[in-house]
Amino acid sequence: MEGKEGTEMGTNGSGPVILARVASFTNGTTYEIRQGRDGRRYCTCPAWSFSKGPEKSCKHLRLFQETPRWQKAA
Repeated sequence: MEGKEGTEMGTNGSGPVILARVASFTNGTTYEIRQGRDGRRYCTCPAWSFSKGPEKSCKHLRLFQETPRWQKAA
């Protein structure tokens, strides 16, 4: 995992904040863990996009939430 904590997106700083960049476990693609304006965290990977339920998730987001060093940065 490579962290880029607190990076603002969007031209006026009103977009989501990138909390971390996470390399895929299978193909080396890098996904972003973001925090939206609504306070929710989400991932840019396809698994997160296709997950269902009120609390969407993926392995990248779960790893981010379960790893202490990322909790301190977020």
